[in-house]
Amino acid sequence: MADDQKSLTWIVVMVMIGIAVFGWGFLAGSYAGAHSPQLSEMSPDELEDVDTRSPRSARRGAVAAFVGNALEQLPNLPAVISWHMTNRIWLPIAIVVLEVGALVGAYALKKVESAMEKPKQRRR
Repeated sequence: MADDQKSLTWIVVMVMIGIAVFGWGFLAGSYAGAHSPQLSEMSPDELEDVDTRSPRSARRGAVAAFVGNALEQLPNLPAVISWHMTNRIWLPIAIVVLEVGALVGAYALKKVESAMEKPKQRRR
């Protein structure tokens, strides 16, 4: 393997970290959404603060809200996890399944990598 290429282990670890980070973001967003006031519960003054932006700026705002919410909910980690275990168990299960899938994929790719490194034996 060339020196400038990343190892398979490094790539799989980065994929698993990405799954964990996005998983936490979805868990935090789900928790915050369930515990925030709905539009129907807001007063007219609060409704004026809800901004209507263009789709492009709304997309940027959505990404910023996703990241900000994930960071904001870090101190509530035990409450977020326990709330999901009792109310929305499917989301933590989906994250664990993705993580296990990354591990199984890594194992399969390691086997393929080792098989390709061995010289081919000819039958006589």
